[in-house]
Amino acid sequence: MKKALVYTAIIILALSLTACGDNNSPSATAQITSSASQTAGGSPTKSPISTGSAQNTSLPSQSAIQTGSPSASGTLTPTPIPTATPDNTQTGTQKPTGTPTKAPSKTPSPSSGGPTVPVQPSAPVNWEPVIDKDGTYHFGIGHTEYTGKLLTDFTDGTINTTSSYGEYKFEDGILKVYANGSFADAYDNITGGLDDGDYANAVYVGVRVHNNNDEPAWFGLQGDNIFLGEKGDDVIIAYDNGRAYATTVEYKTTRYCAMLPANFEGNILIPLSRLYSGTDMNASTAWTDNRTPWTKLGFHVNCEENNSVDFRYVFLTNETLPEVEPVPENVDFNITNPEYSYTAEQRITPFWTSNVMYNESLTMEENNGGNIVGKLLFVPTRIISVVDAKLQNEYKEGVDFKWIEGTNQIEWLEGSSIPYFYNGALSGLKENGQPVNDYPNWDSEARCRLAGVLYCADKFLWEKQIAVTYEYDLSQVEERGIVYTQYQGDRLPKTTQKLANNESLKVLFYGDSIFAGGDARSGRGREPMMPTMDVLMAEYLRTLSSGTITFDNISVGGWTAENGLQALQPGGFSGKDYSNYAGYDLLMLSFGMNNASTSAESFAETTQATIEKIKEKNPDIEVILVSCICPNPAAAGFYGNQQYFGAALKELADQEGYAFVDMFAVHHKILEYKNYSSTTGNGINHPNDWLIRIYAQNILSAMVEFE
Repeated sequence: MKKALVYTAIIILALSLTACGDNNSPSATAQITSSASQTAGGSPTKSPISTGSAQNTSLPSQSAIQTGSPSASGTLTPTPIPTATPDNTQTGTQKPTGTPTKAPSKTPSPSSGGPTVPVQPSAPVNWEPVIDKDGTYHFGIGHTEYTGKLLTDFTDGTINTTSSYGEYKFEDGILKVYANGSFADAYDNITGGLDDGDYANAVYVGVRVHNNNDEPAWFGLQGDNIFLGEKGDDVIIAYDNGRAYATTVEYKTTRYCAMLPANFEGNILIPLSRLYSGTDMNASTAWTDNRTPWTKLGFHVNCEENNSVDFRYVFLTNETLPEVEPVPENVDFNITNPEYSYTAEQRITPFWTSNVMYNESLTMEENNGGNIVGKLLFVPTRIISVVDAKLQNEYKEGVDFKWIEGTNQIEWLEGSSIPYFYNGALSGLKENGQPVNDYPNWDSEARCRLAGVLYCADKFLWEKQIAVTYEYDLSQVEERGIVYTQYQGDRLPKTTQKLANNESLKVLFYGDSIFAGGDARSGRGREPMMPTMDVLMAEYLRTLSSGTITFDNISVGGWTAENGLQALQPGGFSGKDYSNYAGYDLLMLSFGMNNASTSAESFAETTQATIEKIKEKNPDIEVILVSCICPNPAAAGFYGNQQYFGAALKELADQEGYAFVDMFAVHHKILEYKNYSSTTGNGINHPNDWLIRIYAQNILSAMVEFE
């Protein structure tokens, strides 16, 4: 009785803080999937980009402690879940009197664009800055050299380091910018000395940059009558090793900014078509309309970490640069394994259609005997690669780990650089055995203890989720009873027809924090910047159809199914009024994680009422119902009636002709072979990147016949 009261108090506190939107806690937001469970589907292709996704801070939901496992029919019988065992030195000289710091050893470049730059040049290249006495700036992409005209090395103008936001320092010819976990903003870091460039013919402005942070930083160029805009040609980041990529441009703290990957050092090349005149970002003209020479330049930096982003040179170039591919997932290039591959297509290909599992998440856990072991979903026939959580650095077999052949287990080796959970860490204990702070009191590592388990959405959790790529025998899918989603085109005839005929498709994406994007790396600015669920699916569908694919994500973290229904009424709920949302072709609907104490019957009734409400404004809309994943079964009070929702939703889907994806059953079966810590983004109830991919694969399988 006392225990029940304690858990009840914890839950009430959690929900009350959720309602307040506690910005100090790791956000809880999530994703979706659709279809029925069990039969093979098909094989995917590539991926596209979706519209915004709502993100709200939410806490894990509560529930009664019951467990369940899916039967072959898709119903759930209450049985326990099986537990898986456990120096920024840049060379160059002052303008215009300097001499080259290093003779350019490359061949002169053509002024016309070349072919697409490969992800990895065929041979090492060194493109550290070289500046001639006349101010010619030499830089390279791939094995090809290009030139520009140096505008400033910060020695021939007036340096201003005063700012209301962030911190600017000028040291040893380098402007060092500290966002201090937020943003830094200035319009006039350099004034004067900017008049030597060929503004009339320039195609790109280049900036020499070093991101000293282990997380991405965001950079915006601005100044006297210019700022970086949303639209235009690709912004290129060019590493000193010859690699170059088109980087993302996003709206960050009132500015459009280009992403600088973690530890990036090289040149960022901004097409002048991306620059706009004026200060009103909603009513500005292209700078190229007037090409007024700049008299002031400033730097806007947005970064979660506290190290500096360094700027050394600014230059203009008249050259047309080659087309480049988008910045990849494994952008740090410390992976030398020639077999390692992780394309957008591989990321979204259903694992049950291929004999290769790409970057399956795995955690090493120390058991009571002191052994440190991780478990895969399948028994490999061959391990291709083991890399870190950021998909940047590889681990070596025989040095960092040992695969126990004939099993799904990987052992940690003494002296290994692979991070692991020490014994007790997942119960919210420090290494000395003392508990970490109880929720809502986060410690310095953004951890707390909630319901007897670790609650964490920061490095302490996610950096221990390494990624394993391996081959396996596909027969194991059937042998292990792996649950996955069947194609249900007969229940989505209008959707499938629109895709086949290249017609526009408008999707309403609605659910709780899982659908909202909770703990997808891109939502937290972490490498490898894996997109949220809705974006993953939109990207993929755009590879199938030339029609306009739109996803409107109106999901809200912390909401119950009842909250979702209330928001559809005039007046809405908690500041969200969705009563007039119209014009949609397809609804992807997923609540349930925050309904642990709701009966399956009541949950199904609320779900149907929600659909009927949406149909009032969207009479022809088709529906994919998606059940939630499993909450952590070790978290007292969080695992409850979610186990019964799959069967209730399947019955509803069969009655009404909706497509259905049983993600609870999918996840439940996975947990027979893997630790919960290898599938979660917060330790409680959010999927990590790998499980988000499994979500997307299953939903898409309801819509697409993979070959």
